[in-house]
Amino acid sequence: MAGSFIEVVAQDGGRFNAYVARPAQGSGPGLVLLQEIFGINDTMKATADRFAEEGYVVLVPDLFWRIKPGIELGYDEADMKQALAAVSAADIVEPEFEGGTWKAVADDGVSTLFVQPSPDGTTVAAVIAGAEYSHDGIVHDGAALPAAGEVRIGALVEEARSAYPGGTTTHVVASGEDFYDVATRDGRLLRFRADRDAADPAAAIIGITVEDATVRRPLTFG
Repeated sequence: MAGSFIEVVAQDGGRFNAYVARPAQGSGPGLVLLQEIFGINDTMKATADRFAEEGYVVLVPDLFWRIKPGIELGYDEADMKQALAAVSAADIVEPEFEGGTWKAVADDGVSTLFVQPSPDGTTVAAVIAGAEYSHDGIVHDGAALPAAGEVRIGALVEEARSAYPGGTTTHVVASGEDFYDVATRDGRLLRFRADRDAADPAAAIIGITVEDATVRRPLTFG
């Protein structure tokens, strides 16, 4: 059953649209589905509709309504560029080759967001959020940075290991990078990048990668 758009009034009086998908019976447990940077596009609507078929009432709010309301994009190169441009105060670095990773760099020149498309360019395979620094460099406020569950960038790798046990530590010889990798039961592949040997109790998380295992594509670091 296809959903429809409604208007939502924000606490400050502002108004924005949201897509709502309801189950056949008209009511059920609520679920808020957060859009990608491509807006409430056909992919987000179809995902909401599928949850509605399982009995949920699904709300997909327009998260960009203050800066670019109603954005609805696909996943080709032109739309990827437009989507990343909507990220506030970010410089966009295009991929060096077709199918490569797009990069958004915050105006501080340090914090970064990477978007890796799937091999066929039709969806997002991975999102990498992080701050480029070493244990000898600047330390950011972890509460203001992205997280996987309750594990934020800036936290110790031990926290990721405790929250997501059963993973493996990896050292990439070619690039000198260290990671704690773990697969979750819901089909995600989480990669926590460490500022040193991930087995070191003092190792801190400086980047988080979330991949969709169904469109997994090996990422090249370094």
